Amino acid sequence: MLTSGSRIALPRHQTLRALVDWSYDLLAEQEQEILRQLAVFAGSFDLDAAESILASDRGDPSQRLDIITALCDKSLIEVVGEADTARWRLLETLREYARQRLEEAEPQAAGRLLVRHRDHYLSVADACDAGFRSSAQGAAQHRIENDYENMRLVGLWQVLTRAGAAGGAAA
Repeated sequence: MLTSGSRIALPRHQTLRALVDWSYDLLAEQEQEILRQLAVFAGSFDLDAAESILASDRGDPSQRLDIITALCDKSLIEVVGEADTARWRLLETLREYARQRLEEAEPQAAGRLLVRHRDHYLSVADACDAGFRSSAQGAAQHRIENDYENMRLVGLWQVLTRAGAAGGAAA
């Protein structure tokens, strides 16, 4: 809906796009970059996940939490989860918008970010696997439940990547 740019779209849909564009344009450059990069998450994410994805040569790593907080204050990221663990998520409409902006601004970055996302959640899955084999089963289950959407995305991406590689090898 937001990405089609259709002139025949309902006026309220055009207005929504204009409103999101306006909000995005008001952000500082670092805020825009981080919002775009956070679009790789399918569900909620914690600070460890954000730091794994946002690893970059640009900007001060200690400012990332401040920027995420600023994006929350601007209602572009939502705080979710229990009080003991900070988790955030982008509303689906804003995630799709940020994903489109990521592909426009940094076409090669999307692939690198997805690899970082995959690597992070594979390490989370390994840790949860070890947890299921110990007395930390409850914590492992809780972590899997919190990160389910992101782990699902990693699995889907792996299947599609392998299918694409197999299709390319067969051609």
